[in-house]
Amino acid sequence: MARKPTDIVQLKLRFPESLRRQLEREAARNHRSMNTEIIHRLGESIEETIADRTAERESKEGVARALARFKARVGRELRANDEEVAVFNQEFWREFPQFAPKDDGEKK
Repeated sequence: MARKPTDIVQLKLRFPESLRRQLEREAARNHRSMNTEIIHRLGESIEETIADRTAERESKEGVARALARFKARVGRELRANDEEVAVFNQEFWREFPQFAPKDDGEKK
């Protein structure tokens, strides 16, 4: 039968004596049992990792949105410049028809 997320499980862990002593001191300093100290620290570590991943993802998404806005702006500027060039060309060709492109009958 599968365990429920609320089930309490028992684990046997192996870690260096120096780490066990540090945990024991920290647990006493925080007025917790060693078990509660370990659970608290693991929980904080996991929450921090999730928060970091979320921030990283949001940062990447923010950069992607900013890049999309920049590309759209550049596109608008280029289209505006194309329109200005087209107006200039029409005025220039009216004044100097000898420089106007020849219409060879082909559609582009």
